[in-house]
Amino acid sequence: MQQRVEEFQKRLSYLAANYSFCKQISEGRQSFNDSIETIGRSLTRKRRSSLELKRVHLVIEVEITKRARILAEPESREVRQSDIDNAAAELLGSLSKLRGAPKNGSLRYHVAGLIALIQQFSGHPVLAHRGKPGEYAPHFVSGVSQIVPHFFEQVDPKVRLMTLVECAISIRTEYAGKRLDFLDLFPMYGTVVDSKGELRPGPGIEIKAFDKNISLYSR
Repeated sequence: MQQRVEEFQKRLSYLAANYSFCKQISEGRQSFNDSIETIGRSLTRKRRSSLELKRVHLVIEVEITKRARILAEPESREVRQSDIDNAAAELLGSLSKLRGAPKNGSLRYHVAGLIALIQQFSGHPVLAHRGKPGEYAPHFVSGVSQIVPHFFEQVDPKVRLMTLVECAISIRTEYAGKRLDFLDLFPMYGTVVDSKGELRPGPGIEIKAFDKNISLYSR
């Protein structure tokens, strides 16, 4: 029992650290829509701009990196700026701006991980409701479900209870009749960096390849 409690606490600490890391990365980048605009301007700009460079959205950076490496691969060479430019132009031709207010995808992802963790270790479902009939009062039911708002009160007090409730309801709908597993969501849990600087994954995980993103900035 003690080992189970300790493992739960270790995973909870991992979630907190990972969420803070993802939030920090997100805050230091352009939004998805801003990245589409600034990359488009950078590709067509003929004169040097005095605007401040800012790192592009992570999802867009990942996709441009992947496409640029594919362009360089047939010649077995390092990625060039021309590969990045061509990859960016190709990607922008298929991208559309997101509608509505920006969504915190990292938040929903970590709420899902927290719900999976609670349910797997307690054996009880995490339940949230928008309110009672005729009354809008978002809340998590008493018991283990209260771990969700309590967790975010500690790691990110700015997250509204209403937002957490909406995330929880959406996740419960998405995974109805499906497996919601903590390690499926966070397969890198338990991974350590050894003395040689190489990644050593936890039990049951094998890393076949690992490439870093190419850091991309635009203005």
